[in-house]
Amino acid sequence: MLKRLRKHRRIVLRQLNFLYEWTRAAVFARNEGTVIGVLWFLLGPLFTFLILLAVFHGRLGADIEHYAFYLVTGIIMWDFFNAGCSMCMRSMVMNGGLIKSLPVRRDMLVVSSLSTVLVSHLFEYGIFSLFCWWFGLLSVTWLLLPLLIIFECCFTIGMGFLLAAFFVTFRDLDQIWNFVQRVWWFATPVFYGLTATGPGIRINQFNPMYHMIAAGRDILIYGRFPSLPSFFILAGFSVVMLLIGYLFFRWKSPWFAEYL
Repeated sequence: MLKRLRKHRRIVLRQLNFLYEWTRAAVFARNEGTVIGVLWFLLGPLFTFLILLAVFHGRLGADIEHYAFYLVTGIIMWDFFNAGCSMCMRSMVMNGGLIKSLPVRRDMLVVSSLSTVLVSHLFEYGIFSLFCWWFGLLSVTWLLLPLLIIFECCFTIGMGFLLAAFFVTFRDLDQIWNFVQRVWWFATPVFYGLTATGPGIRINQFNPMYHMIAAGRDILIYGRFPSLPSFFILAGFSVVMLLIGYLFFRWKSPWFAEYL
């Protein structure tokens, strides 16, 4: 029993080390050849927030409290989902040579793709927290941010596993997913608000990204805890998507090498 536990421990540590090294290499390769390198992870979000605050602060969204921050939160969370799904979807095809030549765990390649996006996402939250502190919006509810990020990762990686499995055999999925993302973006209140009695609020109860972004705004901007029904819906969407995506990916993965 003890030997088995030690063996599992060594396997887990080896996989975590692979995930760390692969993510680290991808992060540095992303800005390779630039003058300031990984500092773009800080400067990119910083310039984006400054522009959005300058354009929207006090101009649009008069009926939405702290609209500039409302908009930035929606963009941060949507961009993570969008970029994470896209990276995960292409992870098998981009690493086809590695999959065919080495006995690497294929699910770890998907996870490492999301980890690369997560690094940038954490920098965005860091910059955003500075703006919230400057404008007096930083509150104790920010302690819930790690839980929110876990939900973000679970839902995105679950969707990423599904997309990666399909994309191996159906390359047209890239264009189809881009269209779905655009429609989903406009259906989700990223840049607009919903009325309490309108049809949009009822339709969006079935939209996991609505619950994700709404929880993020409550926690990061308005200093309040998300409503329990919305919180449990978000948790349910995240866990169910992770399970469905991972199980489907594991079922399809033995045949990936034939199509790469």
